Amino acid sequence: MSKKWGIEYGALQEFLDELRRLEADTKGTVEKALIATQDYIAQQADKHTEDKYLPAKGKYRSDPSKVKSAIIRDHKVEWELSKAQIRTGLSTGKTLYSIFLLNGTQTMEPAKGLKNATQGAKARKAVAEIQENIFYKACEEAHKNG
Repeated sequence: MSKKWGIEYGALQEFLDELRRLEADTKGTVEKALIATQDYIAQQADKHTEDKYLPAKGKYRSDPSKVKSAIIRDHKVEWELSKAQIRTGLSTGKTLYSIFLLNGTQTMEPAKGLKNATQGAKARKAVAEIQENIFYKACEEAHKNG
C-alpha cells in the first residue's frame, strides 16, 4: 500500500518565505524535497523486502522481482493548486503481495519493520530531516546568489 507524502518539515513556511523573498525557485525546491522523500522510502522498502525480513525468510515467495517492481520510484510529484504530494512505498497495482507484506494475513506475519520503515514514526522523522536539509541548502544557495 502506498502513502502520499507532503512536506513534513514544520518550519516550511519560513523557508518558503525566505526563498520567495530572494526570488529563488520554490516549486523546484519542493519537488526536490519530495523526490528525495520518495528515494529514501524506496531505499527503506528495498531493505525491508530482503529475504531476512520476509515471513519464513522468503521461503514461500513466488517471484522476488514482483516485490521489487512494486516499490514506487517514479519521481512523479502531484500538484493540486499549491499543495504538492508524492506517492511512496509499495504499489498495489502490480501485485497484491505488497499488502500482505505490510499488514500480514491470518496465517502470515508482515515483513519485519517494513511498515514502520516506510510509514511509521521513524520514517516521518527521517523524511523531516531530509526535507529540512534540502530547504536549508536551497536558502543558503539563494543567499549566495542573491
